[in-house]
Amino acid sequence: NTTRDTEMNAVAKALEALRSSGWSKGRYVAPDGSHCMLGALNVALGLPDEYVLGTSHPAHTAIANVVAEQYPDLTCFYRQVDNSWDLSVATFNDDPDTTFDDIKLVLEKAAIALDEVV
Repeated sequence: NTTRDTEMNAVAKALEALRSSGWSKGRYVAPDGSHCMLGALNVALGLPDEYVLGTSHPAHTAIANVVAEQYPDLTCFYRQVDNSWDLSVATFNDDPDTTFDDIKLVLEKAAIALDEVV
Protein backbone atom coordinates (compact mmCIF):
# COMPACT_ATOMS: atom_id res chain seq x y z
CA ASN A 1 0.00 0.00 0.00
CA THR A 2 1.23 3.42 -0.88
CA THR A 3 0.45 6.64 0.95
CA ARG A 4 -1.76 7.62 -1.99
CA ASP A 5 -3.77 4.40 -1.63
CA THR A 6 -4.14 5.05 2.08
CA GLU A 7 -5.43 8.58 1.48
CA MET A 8 -7.83 7.43 -1.26
CA ASN A 9 -9.09 4.73 1.04
CA ALA A 10 -9.44 7.26 3.87
CA VAL A 11 -11.68 9.48 1.74
CA ALA A 12 -13.78 6.47 0.69
CA LYS A 13 -13.94 5.30 4.32
CA ALA A 14 -15.03 8.78 5.38
CA LEU A 15 -18.00 8.48 3.03
CA GLU A 16 -18.78 5.04 4.46
CA ALA A 17 -18.65 6.52 7.97
CA LEU A 18 -21.12 9.23 6.98
CA ARG A 19 -23.45 6.68 5.44
CA SER A 20 -23.42 4.60 8.61
CA SER A 21 -23.36 7.25 11.34
CA GLY A 22 -25.12 10.08 9.53
CA TRP A 23 -23.97 13.50 8.36
CA SER A 24 -24.17 16.68 10.40
CA LYS A 25 -23.15 20.31 10.35
CA GLY A 26 -21.49 22.46 12.96
CA ARG A 27 -19.53 19.83 14.90
CA TYR A 28 -17.03 17.11 14.19
CA VAL A 29 -19.31 14.71 16.06
CA ALA A 30 -22.90 15.62 16.92
CA PRO A 31 -24.62 14.32 20.06
CA ASP A 32 -26.49 11.75 17.94
CA GLY A 33 -23.16 10.29 16.72
CA SER A 34 -23.32 11.77 13.23
CA HIS A 35 -20.23 13.47 11.78
CA CYS A 36 -19.34 16.40 9.60
CA MET A 37 -17.16 15.67 6.57
CA LEU A 38 -13.91 16.35 8.45
CA GLY A 39 -15.11 14.40 11.48
CA ALA A 40 -15.74 11.42 9.20
CA LEU A 41 -12.25 11.83 7.72
CA ASN A 42 -10.85 11.72 11.26
CA VAL A 43 -12.73 8.45 11.83
CA ALA A 44 -11.33 7.04 8.59
CA LEU A 45 -7.78 8.03 9.55
CA GLY A 46 -8.12 6.77 13.12
CA LEU A 47 -7.67 10.27 14.59
CA PRO A 48 -9.37 11.75 17.67
CA ASP A 49 -12.87 13.16 17.10
CA GLU A 50 -11.93 16.84 17.35
CA TYR A 51 -8.55 16.59 15.62
CA VAL A 52 -7.95 19.47 13.20
CA LEU A 53 -6.44 17.96 10.08
CA GLY A 54 -4.08 20.40 8.41
CA THR A 55 -4.74 21.73 4.93
CA SER A 56 -1.44 20.21 3.80
CA HIS A 57 -2.82 16.70 4.39
CA PRO A 58 -3.36 14.98 0.99
CA ALA A 59 -6.92 13.85 1.75
CA HIS A 60 -7.91 17.32 2.97
CA THR A 61 -6.30 18.93 -0.08
CA ALA A 62 -8.10 16.56 -2.45
CA ILE A 63 -11.44 17.38 -0.80
CA ALA A 64 -10.73 21.11 -0.93
CA ASN A 65 -9.75 20.92 -4.62
CA VAL A 66 -13.00 19.14 -5.51
CA VAL A 67 -15.05 21.73 -3.64
CA ALA A 68 -13.21 24.49 -5.53
CA GLU A 69 -13.91 22.79 -8.86
CA GLN A 70 -17.51 21.77 -8.24
CA TYR A 71 -18.70 24.81 -6.28
CA PRO A 72 -16.93 27.83 -7.82
CA ASP A 73 -19.69 30.11 -6.51
CA LEU A 74 -18.23 29.56 -3.04
CA THR A 75 -14.84 30.98 -4.03
CA CYS A 76 -15.11 33.58 -1.26
CA PHE A 77 -13.96 30.71 0.99
CA TYR A 78 -10.79 29.96 -0.97
CA ARG A 79 -7.45 31.38 -1.81
CA GLN A 80 -5.04 29.59 -4.07
CA VAL A 81 -1.73 28.70 -2.41
CA ASP A 82 1.07 26.88 -4.18
CA ASN A 83 -1.12 25.13 -6.75
CA SER A 84 -3.63 23.92 -4.17
CA TRP A 85 -6.70 25.40 -2.58
CA ASP A 86 -6.64 26.50 1.02
CA LEU A 87 -10.30 26.12 1.84
CA SER A 88 -12.34 25.95 4.94
CA VAL A 89 -13.81 22.54 4.23
CA ALA A 90 -15.75 22.98 7.43
CA THR A 91 -17.31 26.17 6.05
CA PHE A 92 -18.45 24.26 2.96
CA ASN A 93 -19.81 21.41 5.09
CA ASP A 94 -21.69 23.83 7.33
CA ASP A 95 -23.04 26.10 4.59
CA PRO A 96 -26.86 26.21 4.80
CA ASP A 97 -27.12 25.24 1.11
CA THR A 98 -24.81 22.21 1.33
CA THR A 99 -26.65 18.89 1.18
CA PHE A 100 -25.53 15.32 1.83
CA ASP A 101 -25.62 14.79 -1.95
CA ASP A 102 -23.01 17.57 -2.24
CA ILE A 103 -20.87 15.89 0.41
CA LYS A 104 -21.13 12.51 -1.35
CA LEU A 105 -20.15 14.07 -4.68
CA VAL A 106 -17.13 15.79 -3.16
CA LEU A 107 -15.88 12.69 -1.35
CA GLU A 108 -16.41 10.40 -4.35
CA LYS A 109 -14.53 12.77 -6.66
CA ALA A 110 -11.75 13.33 -4.10
CA ALA A 111 -11.21 9.56 -3.80
CA ILE A 112 -10.98 9.31 -7.59
CA ALA A 113 -8.62 12.29 -7.77
CA LEU A 114 -6.30 10.73 -5.19
CA ASP A 115 -6.27 7.53 -7.23
CA GLU A 116 -5.25 9.49 -10.33
CA VAL A 117 -2.31 11.31 -8.73
CA VAL A 118 0.91 10.19 -10.35
